[in-house]
Amino acid sequence: MPMTLQEYQIGQGYTAVETSKLETGGGDGVEEIANESFVDHDLGSFGIQSGHYSSRRYHLDRKVPAFVRIVTPRDSLHLQEESWNAFPCCRTVLTNDYLNERFGITIESIHLPDKGDTENALGLPPEKLSQREVIFIDIAKDYGAEEASMQDTRINDITSRKTNRGPFLPNWFCNVYA
Repeated sequence: MPMTLQEYQIGQGYTAVETSKLETGGGDGVEEIANESFVDHDLGSFGIQSGHYSSRRYHLDRKVPAFVRIVTPRDSLHLQEESWNAFPCCRTVLTNDYLNERFGITIESIHLPDKGDTENALGLPPEKLSQREVIFIDIAKDYGAEEASMQDTRINDITSRKTNRGPFLPNWFCNVYA
C-alpha cells in the first residue's frame, strides 16, 4: 500500500474496531472476550514477541441461510479467533468448538516497507516455500461492471490532499518505496 507502516497500523486498528461494531447487534456478530497486552509469547515463525492479544467469538447464526441453521448444530455456527498482534508481525488462530481439533486455521502475516517483493518474508523452509503462491492485488485495477456498481467511488478516482497521494494510476505500485 502507498503508506508507511505506522499509517497502516493505525488504519488496521480503526478498521477492525469499525467492522466489529457494524457486524454486532441483537446477539449476532462479534463478541469480544479479551483485549490486552501480552509479553514473551511464542508466535511461531516470528519467535518470542510482545504486543497485543485479542480473543473474539463470531456468532454466525443470523449470517447463514435459515435452512443451514435448521440442519446444523448451534455450536457449529460459532468461530473463536485468537490474535497476537506484535506489529508488524501478527498470528491469528481460528477454531470452532463443535469441530474441535478437526478444524483450525492459523494465519501468520508480516507487514514490510516494500512492494511485496521480499522473497521469503516469513522465513519458510524450502518445502513450504515451494508450495506458497504469491498473489498481488492491484487496488486500482479496472473492475468489471458488476464490481464497479458495488462501489460509489473507485480508488483510482481519489486524491488525498492531506497526504498528497493519488489518484492511483495504472502500475501505481511500481513507484511505491522506489
